[in-house]
Amino acid sequence: MRISVIHRLAVVVLAISCGQPRGYPSRHLSNLQSEKPPVSGNHAPPWYDESLRLLQSGRCSELEAFLTAVPQDRRPEDWYVLSAMGGAMCWRQTRMEKYKAAALQVIEKGITHYPDSALLIANKGALLEGFGDVEAASRLYRDAYRRAQEHLRSRPESRDDRYVFDRMSKRLGLRETGPPTSSPLLPAPADDLVDARPQWQQEAWRLMANDCRAAIKYLDAKARPSDPMWYVTYSQADLLCWQNNFGGQFREHEFEILDQGLKVLPTSSRLLMSKAEAYETVGDQGSANQYYDAARTRAQANITNGNRAAGFEDKEVLEELRRRRKQQ
Repeated sequence: MRISVIHRLAVVVLAISCGQPRGYPSRHLSNLQSEKPPVSGNHAPPWYDESLRLLQSGRCSELEAFLTAVPQDRRPEDWYVLSAMGGAMCWRQTRMEKYKAAALQVIEKGITHYPDSALLIANKGALLEGFGDVEAASRLYRDAYRRAQEHLRSRPESRDDRYVFDRMSKRLGLRETGPPTSSPLLPAPADDLVDARPQWQQEAWRLMANDCRAAIKYLDAKARPSDPMWYVTYSQADLLCWQNNFGGQFREHEFEILDQGLKVLPTSSRLLMSKAEAYETVGDQGSANQYYDAARTRAQANITNGNRAAGFEDKEVLEELRRRRKQQ
């Protein structure tokens, strides 16, 4: 007997979330906006089984490449869930900031396409909890619970919403896990469902999910010359524009903006690390290795010299480099 897709993905989640919060609500979902029933284990999309296999085997980079090949008009909610899980796995393996950002970006893009999806909202909460922002995750869990509850009043047969409703009931410590009642069990969550990133960075990534050029325009208007993450985020927007075939000038500016940051903040190990990642992304591994070494040297020097302003940044960079070396 073939194991169901839902159960198999639950097994995968258990396998990859060692050390992650309990109640990680990722699983296979169907399109909540359609009238078709949830996809069964025998009728999953053709790319689904291979995606699960790559996820289960911990091959997150291969999973990213494999899922990217799925046409954009054939990406249901479960595509965004799997893609985000892959990004989170890469982050867990390497602690490289780009994977963390990519995981959040893809789940936000999924929510843009399916704004009323209780499951995608629950998965964004799971990502944030895994990244350490328990408070924001709890608000998202409550929102996912409330939406699933509302959906079940009009569509009690929805297995997707039933799954979210039951999982969030347990995750939030609610007593009632049966059919939703006529009145909400929880107050409506606050409208500003935030994650751990500063508000300007959240908005920049929200824009990047749909229009990298709009994100660049926003970042120009919100210049933060003393914050290394402003330069890093700007370079990531440039990279997206280049990858979307908007012109080679974006690839050039990706490096120019990081160089500008290094002139203003010459002791930033994060900027050196981001430049290494940028070189690696465009295929220049030799230059990437030089900047990875420079980032390590700078972070170690900052810690040795007691540079308190950059202390957390340096420890984070060294941890990312340690995990990167372990994966090689």
